[in-house]
Amino acid sequence: MFDSEILTLIYVFVIGTLSGLAGATMGAGGLVTIPGLILLGLPPAMAIGTNRLSALGLWITAFNRFRKNDKVVWQYVLPLCVLAAIGGLAGAFIVLQVPEKVLKAVVGFFILLTLGLMLFKKEAGISLKEVTPWKRRIGYFLYFLVAMYGGFFGGGVVALMVVILIFLFGFKIVEANATCAVPWIVLSSFCLIFFALHGLVDWYYGTVMTAGAIWGGHLGANAVIKNGDKWMKKIFIAGMALAAMKLLYDSILT
Repeated sequence: MFDSEILTLIYVFVIGTLSGLAGATMGAGGLVTIPGLILLGLPPAMAIGTNRLSALGLWITAFNRFRKNDKVVWQYVLPLCVLAAIGGLAGAFIVLQVPEKVLKAVVGFFILLTLGLMLFKKEAGISLKEVTPWKRRIGYFLYFLVAMYGGFFGGGVVALMVVILIFLFGFKIVEANATCAVPWIVLSSFCLIFFALHGLVDWYYGTVMTAGAIWGGHLGANAVIKNGDKWMKKIFIAGMALAAMKLLYDSILT
């Protein structure tokens, strides 16, 4: 029994580390942790709630690395944080009421669509672009919708947020990833409190997973900063493709 428990904790730590790497580099940490926790035996709602704890540790760590290397675009942080907080809480309130399969299918399709745009527009995410006020307004609205999905499920959300900042705000991919860290910390904090108040956080496994996520987030953020936008775009596109296939698979076959 003791050996079995140790192996379980090692499994949880490894899942956390992989989610930290996936989150900091591809914005898809939740697509690792949530299925991993469900496989461990946690109910879906508790897996989603527990994921908020590891997401918080991952993005605090990644944000610290991005901040020290001056990658955060601070002028957008406050409005994005407000949208993330409101949208995230709205999504958390409907976590047990809306079919998860439907959202996974929609988001998976949207990720594939944006993946095509990333491949077609070679300069997207590589160089800083000027955008019109109307594009930014549309971007804020879509960001709010994505934040709602983030409160509901969370898998692949940061990837979608990064895409919005690239195409509708003119960001480079590394700066987009760094700037999304702060709103995601806010969203995860509010949602963690909400799920904890409803008894949907496994603190035992969540703490171990968070330790792994912190380590993975540190490694992932360092890799992003060291290798730059072109390398990051290739990894990001690969991650988006995997995330889309995972979401569509879950929506159709589970």
